[in-house]
Amino acid sequence: MDGDTLQGLLSRFREIGDKPALVAFDADAVRTVTFAELEDRAVRRAARFTANEPVGLYGPNSVEWIVARFALIAAGALAVHCDSEWSGERLAHVLDVAKCRRVLTIKELAARLPPGIEVIDLEDLPMGERAARVATPDPDDEAALFFTSGTTGPPKPVP
Repeated sequence: MDGDTLQGLLSRFREIGDKPALVAFDADAVRTVTFAELEDRAVRRAARFTANEPVGLYGPNSVEWIVARFALIAAGALAVHCDSEWSGERLAHVLDVAKCRRVLTIKELAARLPPGIEVIDLEDLPMGERAARVATPDPDDEAALFFTSGTTGPPKPVP
């Protein structure tokens, strides 16, 4: 796969290898994730998602959020970015408009989700077997869906 897609970029992470991709300064320690580790974690979590499936990503900035985002890229899923500061009403509107049935989130935010949404624990996303390869996107496939702030009305989707 070429480097012209997000999936192509992800596949090149293994070549970069042991160079640091992420450095997280937690309260107790500094965590470093290499490019090869990031690619492996993402691809091994991607099997849980399907191509073009809208999946909400609703959590604070963290290593786990980044790994989950790359897992959605590897699967070819549509990441619906949800601000962790949103109220339950705004969140319900966004998930409805985006037709999300599953959301990656943390336990502290799960209670804000509307009924009927499958909660996937962002901090404990299980790893499966490595897929033979990452998704091959169609040039017209959307990789992410963002929403306006809703200043002049309900938030609107922006691919």
